[in-house]
Amino acid sequence: MWAQLWKSGQVVARPAARRSGLAHLLLERPWSPYASAILVGVIAAAAYPLSNATGRNSGLGITTPSANIVNFLATGDASRIDWGVLFVLGLIPGSYIAAKLAGEFRLRAPDAPTAIRAIAGGSLMGVGAAIAGGCTIGNALVQTALFSYQGWTAFLFTFLGVGFAARFFVQTHRRAGAQAVPVAPSDLVRAN
Repeated sequence: MWAQLWKSGQVVARPAARRSGLAHLLLERPWSPYASAILVGVIAAAAYPLSNATGRNSGLGITTPSANIVNFLATGDASRIDWGVLFVLGLIPGSYIAAKLAGEFRLRAPDAPTAIRAIAGGSLMGVGAAIAGGCTIGNALVQTALFSYQGWTAFLFTFLGVGFAARFFVQTHRRAGAQAVPVAPSDLVRAN
């Protein structure tokens, strides 16, 4: 999206820079999807040998470490705690730190319909992860890298499911009373 706006020279609403240098690049400017994809690919590739060195022969994932957390809490079996569990537990403080550094942290409470949709959607994703044999990260990054039919099948149907949901919900859903937010002319900058 940003590349298209950059080429077209369209006006884009953007807040004034509060930082400079590396802090501005990391925390205020939108990240290129290509650079982000390369970074995720490098992390996913490094996860294999690093995971194997710790005795867990697997890549990145959320579902199995989350199940290990529940298993540890239910049984007290400390052998369930591995780097995958620490990775999952680190997502919450890591997200908090990133949001605070970027000045984006806000305590927010969804309205009742949004909370119900989130709980229903999360439950359906959990059922889907159980049926697919892993979460989207495990299937899309790990299993496709292993050329597993499971990963490619799950990736295909995840792609189709997201497209279907976007078509029927996101594009057709209008929140009651929603209105466009006016943007001050001083917040407009050229994309080029």
